[in-house]
This record gives sequence, structure tokens and C-alpha cells, in this order.
Amino acid sequence: GRGTFLEAGAQGHLIDTPGIDSMMPESEDEKISRDIVLNERPDTLALIADGKNLRKSLLLTLQLVEYDMPLLININMMDEARQRGVRINTEKLSLLVGVPVTVTTATEGEGVETFRRALHSATPPRLHVSYPPKIESAISLLARRLKDTDLPARAVGTALLAGDEGVKRYVAARCGENILEQVEAVANHTQSAFSRPLSDVILESRLRTVDGI
Repeated sequence: GRGTFLEAGAQGHLIDTPGIDSMMPESEDEKISRDIVLNERPDTLALIADGKNLRKSLLLTLQLVEYDMPLLININMMDEARQRGVRINTEKLSLLVGVPVTVTTATEGEGVETFRRALHSATPPRLHVSYPPKIESAISLLARRLKDTDLPARAVGTALLAGDEGVKRYVAARCGENILEQVEAVANHTQSAFSRPLSDVILESRLRTVDGI
């Protein structure tokens, strides 16, 4: 859904994407959300996290971080989380990720105004996942191939290494089909250093970072 809102006299345009678990699409909703981020390049990303399952939401956060765009985390459904005994140190979470963190119970209106105001203070995250050196080298190599585009190189690079067919098509449309041969060569060379699929190695690195948080 799309809508507009006023905050401090300025009009904002809001895109409410479908609820997703990942920016590596396995469903149509995830494909729609990923394509919106790539194609429309919004000024700010607002991640609506589930207070009852912060680990899952943080995994998605680490994928959004790689798009290098201003980000805000809003932890929703805090009434249900509190009922389950969940307490979240939002100040420390904000410090660790490097973006504003707000809390809402949207059904009761709790924190909604704070969230609206915080949209203007979203910042590019300071947190980054450290992948194994050979994967980092491959991401850097792919980033150089993409340097003449405005594509988010780290997000696109990890997606290409993980075998995201949608991103491959997107990059080919922007850079020409020839780049896919280069991508394939980089991915194959990198894969030869690992016994598990690169997508698994990338996911495991993200999960380690999430668990550290």
C-alpha cells in the first residue's frame, strides 16, 4: 500500500511493503519488497520488527544494512512481547546497529508519533557483517564491476554470490548480459574454497552477527 503523511510541515510518501523474512526472495511478497528497494531507492527504510522474535527481525536488518540506506528499526507488538516476559534494551540495540530504534504497539497507538518523528532521523547503519576473507574479496571484486552504476554494491554482491536469480536479471538489465559471465566466474572461483554453498556460508555469518547482538 502507498500513502502520504505530514510531519513537521513536510509531506512524506510512505510505501508499506508486504511482511517479509528475507531480502533473498523465496516468495512473491519478498520479491516485491526487494524490487521496491532496488528500483525506487527510497530515502529511508523503516523495518517493523517483531518484539516477540527479535532474532528473525535482526537477520532481516543485517540484509537491509547492506543497501547502505538510512534505516530506522521500529519494534512493534511490544504489548505481546511484554506479556511473554521479553524486555529489549532499545538504547543498546540502537548503539550496536547504529540507527534509531523506536517501540510501538500500533493497535493501541503507543509510540506511533515517536516513530513518525524518528523517520527524519534515520541514518545509514554502522554495523556490517564480516564474511570469510574469500567472500569479502569476491564482494569487493563484484563491487568494482558495478562501480559505474548506482546499485548498492555490497547488497547486490552478496546476492549475486548467493545465487539470487532476480538480482542477476536486474544487474544484466542494467549492465548488459556480458557481466553475468564475470559474475559466474567470480562465484565459481569463490565457491571452490568452500565445501558448503556460498548462500549457506553467507547466512551463517549473518546469524553469528545476530547472535552476537
